[in-house]
Amino acid sequence: MAKILFNLGRWSYLHKKRVIAAWLLLFVGIAAAALGFQKGFNDVFEIKDVPSTHATEMLQEKFPGTKNPAESTDVNIVFGAPEGKKLEDPELMAAMDETVASLRNNVPDFKEGMQFGNPVELNDKLGKMLVDQMTKQGMPEATAKSDAENLRMYSADGRYGTMTFSYDVPLPADVTDEDRQAVYDAIQISRDAGMDVEVGGPGFGDPIAVEPISEIAGVVVALIILFFTFGSLLAAGLPLATAIVGVGIGALVTVGATAVLPLNSITPTLGLMIGLAVGIDYALFIMSRYRDELRQGRSRPDAIGLAAGTAGSAVVFAGLTVTIALVGLRLADIPFLSYMGYFAAISVMVAVAVALTFLPALLGACGSRVFRKDATFGQQYASALVGEDAAHGYFTGGPAGRGRAVRVGGDDGERQRAGDGQHKQGLASRWIKLVYSFPGISIAVVMLVLAALTLPALNLQLSLPNDKTANVDSTQRKAAEMLEEGFGPGRNAPFLVVVNGENANPDSPALATYIQGQADAQGGGGDTQGAEGQADAQGETAQGGNAQGAGDKTKAAAQASFIYAMENLGSNIHVKHAQLIGQSEDGLAAQLLITPEGGPTEEGTATLIHALRGQQNVIEKETGVDMGITGLIPIQQDVTDQLSDAMPIYLLLVVGLALVLLLMIFRSITVPIMAALGFLLSVGGAFGLTVLVWQEGWAGLWNSPGPLISFMPIFLIGVTFGLAMDYQMFIVSRMRERFKHESFEAAKTSKYTPVEDSVIFGFGMGAKVVTVAALIMIGVFASFIFQPLPFVQIFGFALGAAVLFDAFLVRMTFIPAMMVLLGKATWYMPKWLDRILPTFDVEGSQLERDFRSGEIQRFDDEGRALEPAEAPRPAR
Repeated sequence: MAKILFNLGRWSYLHKKRVIAAWLLLFVGIAAAALGFQKGFNDVFEIKDVPSTHATEMLQEKFPGTKNPAESTDVNIVFGAPEGKKLEDPELMAAMDETVASLRNNVPDFKEGMQFGNPVELNDKLGKMLVDQMTKQGMPEATAKSDAENLRMYSADGRYGTMTFSYDVPLPADVTDEDRQAVYDAIQISRDAGMDVEVGGPGFGDPIAVEPISEIAGVVVALIILFFTFGSLLAAGLPLATAIVGVGIGALVTVGATAVLPLNSITPTLGLMIGLAVGIDYALFIMSRYRDELRQGRSRPDAIGLAAGTAGSAVVFAGLTVTIALVGLRLADIPFLSYMGYFAAISVMVAVAVALTFLPALLGACGSRVFRKDATFGQQYASALVGEDAAHGYFTGGPAGRGRAVRVGGDDGERQRAGDGQHKQGLASRWIKLVYSFPGISIAVVMLVLAALTLPALNLQLSLPNDKTANVDSTQRKAAEMLEEGFGPGRNAPFLVVVNGENANPDSPALATYIQGQADAQGGGGDTQGAEGQADAQGETAQGGNAQGAGDKTKAAAQASFIYAMENLGSNIHVKHAQLIGQSEDGLAAQLLITPEGGPTEEGTATLIHALRGQQNVIEKETGVDMGITGLIPIQQDVTDQLSDAMPIYLLLVVGLALVLLLMIFRSITVPIMAALGFLLSVGGAFGLTVLVWQEGWAGLWNSPGPLISFMPIFLIGVTFGLAMDYQMFIVSRMRERFKHESFEAAKTSKYTPVEDSVIFGFGMGAKVVTVAALIMIGVFASFIFQPLPFVQIFGFALGAAVLFDAFLVRMTFIPAMMVLLGKATWYMPKWLDRILPTFDVEGSQLERDFRSGEIQRFDDEGRALEPAEAPRPAR
């Protein structure tokens, strides 16, 4: 593969105009197709084959025209009276009437419902209507009044009122800015009258979009780091240019895919975060190696070819590990999460392709303006970072025969073959020697620090976005809190129970009392159609029954099952109220409203959903009915539960596949195991710190603490694993390169063993590029903390923390220390296993040998093929 990448990189350099034109045409073509055919994103977090799926399907079948709760576009407007006043005061009533009229007349996609209107007037009207209707159907007056009280729109203290309408659009994502602005304009009328007025509900969530300011900030941070790395603004700009092209193509492909797939609005956001970070890093890896090759006197076409064949090989495998982790999200069997993984993986693959072709073409277009062949600023920078001895090896070192970093003397082997004497040590050189001197302590410190940071993760709470998880300053969060204060926490988390009584068992002992009660009510003069039918059924049964009687008996059993289910579910200690809110036209199906004691973010609410489903199973067995629990909160809880259940399987399979890949690359049993152990430490620390700051609100760093978004853990695991393997690839491949080609010779005149030599001097060659790459990723991810949406902020923070811990504590401390302690076992590989596994020349050793032997045709800086006699010898 290294030879293929060598030829691809050099060809791209030599045919720069074609390659640049091809990429730009591809970009424009994809943009035109995507923007022309796209159908827009949605904000639906629904999955199939979970308990709420069956309930939702039954709801839509038995009650035609009813909307899927996950696609609800309801808007809740909550009014709060000023201190010392009540909403029923005349001036406040007038203001609310004006707000109602403005909404009805000015919201473009307005759809009125029964609960829309001045909440004070509507509360009395609907309450009286509900009580009258239910008592006429035979319900005790006390029960009817309790049901009306639970649905009240005007709080008992006169302080709060609420009303609801819907946007007449298919999905919340279809709500327009014009729709939202019309609502803001309407509520401003009541605000001007002195009231607190806030808006929430599933139809009024903030649109999911990435504000450009954070992207710009991340790019600026990356540009500054790259400038100090390469010492040239032009050179610093090339990785950014390639990353922007790559992430742009990835984002456009995602947009275009909405023409055929129902993609969630978060899908392009996460692809953008990951694509931008890896796009910059992959270009950085190749450009750093390109500069190294130039330092050795290679021509520019040959230098980029060798960089693509060596660093490019590592980029391919690094991208492959990230892709495996992202595509592996399919194991969770959640469509919206799978799509997120697929399209983020596309962004990564595009980033790899851009780094291997578009970057060499840009370098060809820039020519000698990027990197001079004498060591100047870059050499000085590397010396400051890794020390002059390691920097010299970094710029000139490599496989055997190049001889740039082979030591020939000195009690610690720090004199170069060139005899340039004792050199000062840089930060990385001093650090790796500190780790070498105290490997056990280094391992213990890293494990203790990351284990301590992991502890808060034991209290991890998960939820999907809702009004209670919004920023405390948002109108959605304020509306939810006003509803909670005026009507109780459960008002924000209603459950809908659907009962299908078609197969209710009329002979069920559990229903006998309720069926008899219906007969007694009919005998006493009840006037409902259901009661009449039930009475008829009783009479027909006494006479032996007929077709009509059987139908009435079934209906009686169905009606009885509704009351039985309502009373049993309502008896749960965490249920505030249970009530019947609707029946199908044939009277064989019903909707029950369950109002919990707790709100949507409380653990007790999730526990209640599971408890109710346990009761549901018992009711179904006792009565023969078919039941289900749905609603926005139960649907979201099902998503959360399935994600939690999928995490162990995902972790096992994805990590297992990637470890096999690392085993083939590094030809070692222990290196992949160390890589996996280090990953668990870093991802655990990132989880814990994220919980501490964003869920617990530690030190007041986040003013809106609450549950983390449900798919954050599994996505964090996947992305962190992929990025961790990137750093493992780039730093350990340098150690292996040193070990294979130079360490045994160097160990003859040094106090270091070959393994120790490979760790110390391989680290020196790889530390700089990994440090820079990690800092860029941290900068890009951290910039997303300034986004307006909390879950985007949390993702940015968690990924930034994971990169920080993995790059600096795990890959640059824990892994080298483990290798020093393991000694020869570090590179142990059973011979039988080595024979059966395919070999990948990630270090490009064979490529180097073929290039040096003249087997590969060389070119000069102008792109002219050289005869063997003309080819310059590499610098020594």
